[in-house]
Amino acid sequence: MKGEFFTKINILCSQRGITFYFQGFLFILLVFSSPSSAQETEAQNGFNLLFKQAEIFINSQNTLPEGEPTLIEPDSRIEIPECINGFNFSFPFTSKTSLQASCSSNDWTLFLQVSYLDSDRVATFTKDLEAGSLLSNSDLKNGDLIESVWQGRYIKTSVRSGQRFNEALLDDVVQVYKLTQDINKGDLITPSMFELELLPASIHQNKLHDKNDILNAKALRALATGHQLTRNDLLPLRRVLQVKSPVSRGTLINADMVVLENFWGRVPADVLTDLGQLPHAVATTQLIPGQALRLSQLRTVPAIQKGQVVNVSVDRGQISISTQMIAESSAEIGQRIRLKNNESGKVVEGVVTGIGLATLP
Repeated sequence: MKGEFFTKINILCSQRGITFYFQGFLFILLVFSSPSSAQETEAQNGFNLLFKQAEIFINSQNTLPEGEPTLIEPDSRIEIPECINGFNFSFPFTSKTSLQASCSSNDWTLFLQVSYLDSDRVATFTKDLEAGSLLSNSDLKNGDLIESVWQGRYIKTSVRSGQRFNEALLDDVVQVYKLTQDINKGDLITPSMFELELLPASIHQNKLHDKNDILNAKALRALATGHQLTRNDLLPLRRVLQVKSPVSRGTLINADMVVLENFWGRVPADVLTDLGQLPHAVATTQLIPGQALRLSQLRTVPAIQKGQVVNVSVDRGQISISTQMIAESSAEIGQRIRLKNNESGKVVEGVVTGIGLATLP
């Protein structure tokens, strides 16, 4: 979809420490689709050429209003045409707050507004910097005015000398960890093997940011000094429940059959990591020592099942009596259950208090 729009633009440019602030109006053709890398490069080249020629014109002027001309980056969708004979510039008004840029070879015209700022109150870059550069005091003029903003930060896009500082140019910082020595596959990672490093957030990719994910992990492969650790490099340490010996399918699991052990590797979300998580359940598959025990490998069963012999307690004041009855139904802990006295044949109702246990009210 294409259309013509009347657009106000802000252009930020600097050469040899001079910054210009251009605002103007232009009919432009916008293509509402993501530009290719080649199109982006062509557009940037067009802006660079316009900025360079605008600088030459400004430097040729004998009188300008007081203050430092300042320039802000324009909308990236604006197209700067190729001008065979070079762009022409002029100040159409005596105030010199508007600049006309035109190209005679294609009848292209851009009206720009120039604003002059107090240079002592504006932070600007003192040199050209590439994207990903870590800022220092020497990179900014009047950087002390905004020290709390830029200190220890990276820039996420390239900037030009003299360009006005803008917080939107800054990248967030994340902490990653890099190796201080070569390690072999299977090595246990200790604190002496790695150190903290700060990186721009836009290029951190799959790096590990939590020190706890690295300590006591095992190397998944051989890694060299200086390598920035990622989740694909290590087998993290986890404490998980495992069976002590092979368990057949259909076997009722109890606490005596499992143990909490170290496990290196990724684990599913349903892995059991504490004895308190072990349900009253039977194995739905063969369980093998050394494997993390998962809930999906178990099928929960009622605390008392129909037909099961139940130990029943009856408390009457200071007297407590225990007997055995047969469950007439299945129930979980806390639920009511029908119990049959085999000697009298009488059926009573009790409450399940544990696995195979119940009490009469």
